[in-house]
Amino acid sequence: MMQLLQTLLADRETERAERQANLNALQNIANQGHGNHDHPGSKLKNFQNTNPPVFSKTEEPLDADDWLQTMENNLEVAGVEANEKVLFATHYLAGPARAWWTSTRAMNGGQFMTWEDFKLKFSKYHVPPGLIKKMRDEFRELKQGRMTVVEYRDKFLTLSRYAPDETDTVEKRKERFLNGLHDEMQTVLVNIPFAYLEALVDSAIQMEGKLNQANENHKRRMANQRGIAVDPAKIKTVMEWQAPTTQTEVRAFLGLAGYYRRFVEGFSSIARPMTQLLKKDRKFEWTDKCEESFQQLKSRLTTASILIMPDIAKPFDVYCDASKTGLGCVLMQEGKVVSYLSRQLKQHEEDYPTHDLELAAVVLALKVWRHYLMGNRCEIYFDHKSLKYIFTQKELNMRQRRWIELIKDYDMEIHYHPGKANVVADALSRLPCR
Repeated sequence: MMQLLQTLLADRETERAERQANLNALQNIANQGHGNHDHPGSKLKNFQNTNPPVFSKTEEPLDADDWLQTMENNLEVAGVEANEKVLFATHYLAGPARAWWTSTRAMNGGQFMTWEDFKLKFSKYHVPPGLIKKMRDEFRELKQGRMTVVEYRDKFLTLSRYAPDETDTVEKRKERFLNGLHDEMQTVLVNIPFAYLEALVDSAIQMEGKLNQANENHKRRMANQRGIAVDPAKIKTVMEWQAPTTQTEVRAFLGLAGYYRRFVEGFSSIARPMTQLLKKDRKFEWTDKCEESFQQLKSRLTTASILIMPDIAKPFDVYCDASKTGLGCVLMQEGKVVSYLSRQLKQHEEDYPTHDLELAAVVLALKVWRHYLMGNRCEIYFDHKSLKYIFTQKELNMRQRRWIELIKDYDMEIHYHPGKANVVADALSRLPCR
């Protein structure tokens, strides 16, 4: 123990002596340059005026890279010569970083080290490639989950630094952020042409607030022995809504309607002609199909089905189906409907094989109805027979593997149900969209 204590004290004394020697060297430069603006002493003063940051340690490896980049910029601004850069920069290392430098210099025999060699050794130690890869993989798997939009945004911005090639354009950043949002937000926001990521984030925050408010309004909805229905106070507003004449008005109507989509069977398919108007660079043209979609959606909203109140102590049945136009799901309990769910296919999903689309519908249902299904027994029904055996297949693509891992979190059993029997979900996914 005494020997260990002596070693620690010796290391601390060595570090203190080195810092003092470094400080003395800098002071000598300053003294020699008094009154001479071209002398290294003036460069030291100029360098100190840039307020160079001190680096000790960090939990985020790119913070070390930031320090190195900032230090290099400050050295350039101050006009520090190449053979002086290491001396200037290492004076601003402290704690664990100072200990690393002491050890590195000792292993180098105290010999002169170029700035390029210093940067290489510093990065190799403080910004290890293995940790960068781990953070990049975490970014690729990032989803909003239980985070608020603000929390998701902050984590997105932090992790995106580790995948610069995947976020080097505005379009890439917007698409990646959108794909991580909750499905109910994606459905509304996917066709809105946001100019910047900040605009998308702001709309998502506003939508989150309205969705939370809509959930709170469950208590204000009409409740009776048969179940719950759309708030009657909203019916008058919907009935008096005039046909939209601009994209903004279409977006406003779909925004209101979207909060009650769980009451409407086939909501996504019915609304499709209008959502197509929200695509970027799409000329606004209110066609007969748009008018039909508008009137049908108004009618469905004002005569929406009465849904039963779920009993979480009882098992659930989930019917899923997919077509080349959309995904459809129905949550049921004891033969009665609890909620409807549907959405249009995203552009990249249109090329999915049929069994992947069916699996995507199952995953959609599990994500959106997680609060009902997690921890409860549920039976999943779909009409694609091969899915029943997907868990025993040896060859799966990365998308299927990711989805299978999510499905394994649920207490569920999968059943093959021919399309004609699975009529409700089938109708949601196959209603005419064009």
